[in-house]
Amino acid sequence: MNSILITRRPAKDRIETSRRPAKDSSIMSSFPQLQKLQNKNACLERENEQLKELLLASKPYLHRLSLVASDKNVTDILVKIDKLIRPTGASESTVIEIPAHINSNNDMNINLFNTINGHHDSVNQVVCSKDNSLFVSASSDRTLKVWIADTFELKRTLKGHTNVVTCCAISSNNNFVVSGSVDRTIKMFSIESGNCIRSLDGALAHTSAVMSVCISDDNNTIISGSLDNLVKLWFRGANFHTMKGHDACVSCVVLSKDCKLVGSASWDKTIKLFDTETAKLLTTFTGHESRVSSIAISDNNSILVSGSGDNSLRIWEISSGSCISVLIGHSGNVTSVALSTCNKMIISGSEDSTVKIWDRSTLKCISTLRSPNVGINTVCVANNSEFIIGGSKDFKIFLWK
Repeated sequence: MNSILITRRPAKDRIETSRRPAKDSSIMSSFPQLQKLQNKNACLERENEQLKELLLASKPYLHRLSLVASDKNVTDILVKIDKLIRPTGASESTVIEIPAHINSNNDMNINLFNTINGHHDSVNQVVCSKDNSLFVSASSDRTLKVWIADTFELKRTLKGHTNVVTCCAISSNNNFVVSGSVDRTIKMFSIESGNCIRSLDGALAHTSAVMSVCISDDNNTIISGSLDNLVKLWFRGANFHTMKGHDACVSCVVLSKDCKLVGSASWDKTIKLFDTETAKLLTTFTGHESRVSSIAISDNNSILVSGSGDNSLRIWEISSGSCISVLIGHSGNVTSVALSTCNKMIISGSEDSTVKIWDRSTLKCISTLRSPNVGINTVCVANNSEFIIGGSKDFKIFLWK
């Protein structure tokens, strides 16, 4: 949603009076006009507080109405309410939520053009290669599949995990796939041979399900997040750092493009940023009302986007740690978020069976893509932005173009 700041204007006839007690009450009686204005000022203060209470009480009902409104009228009322109830001196980063469908359209002419079958259980993650030639899917059927992007044909099935495969990432040179599983291991598979070439386990490994993995562009660093509440940094296959701070499952990890920041999302409703080199906690982002499912960092490290079980997306300013916008539009858990090439668009997938495309500059939903009545677990966008891929709970992979 858009962030709108409107400051509250003081009453026109309000005057500032000294807060020091009068030394002699007879002074006030000597200036009846001053006494009259002071009484009026106090009366205005009381009326203003009563009005604010009424408006605050009505705002939730108006917001619910705005979710089904067909025009901007209700949203305009919400904006005017914020004008009146905003505290004096409120920060300009104060957020007001505006429903996604207001002033949105579906005129991008993006349609579902292919559905891929192949997995025998839920598709938990899909990722595209840097050169757009391949994409990989991870599934609860304990396998990963490598697909050729041009023809959408299956290139390879990767086997080796003994339980649900929750996540995956592709090396920048397309040589190997990294995956995480409920079996507590992180594995590396050769794309060419399909063989498991390395397994990160043992004493320094995660002690519970691995929920998320990502890999650096130089292919030397792997980041993992786990149900054991920990974030681990692996350098050339060795556990180099363990990052602590979350109080619940780490559901998603990301590495900034310059490899300086590690971002982690958690079921504890927070997002954390760590310094990659020192493993020091830099920032904690709070604001979501339910578990955070997914995050993405812009290429220039200016913003972080998050999706949550509270059905919303939030946009955070990394430098200040503040939430600068809340995007409302999904009616179910936002399971996955992604940024397009050049970070011009935000893509979100949800259990409400939709994928939404948001314009980053206007923060408006510019298209809603629908799957056949099945929840979306994961979304990614090709690096050339030519198509969007979604993985679903009913074992299918959807492609929109």
